[in-house]
Amino acid sequence: MASEPIYLNRERIRARGDKPMTGGEKLTEVEWLLDAGVHPDHVAAQLGTTVDALVKLARDHGQAGLGRRTSAEQIRHDRDTGQGARKRAA
Repeated sequence: MASEPIYLNRERIRARGDKPMTGGEKLTEVEWLLDAGVHPDHVAAQLGTTVDALVKLARDHGQAGLGRRTSAEQIRHDRDTGQGARKRAA
């Protein structure tokens, strides 16, 4: 039987006694996941946020290059797979 994905929402974090990631920790995780080839949408979902929020977080922490990389990789993926054309056609 396959296990279900675990989402660390606030209630579960509080129940487990974990602390939410700081902005710097989140950006380190984003960079690591992007280096591993994970799509920015999946990175954002895994961290419980959106790509736009990650771009803003990177900009707010003085890592605008990481924010540009995050959004550029999403645009490149959408263009390469034709998803952008499907979104425009819908």
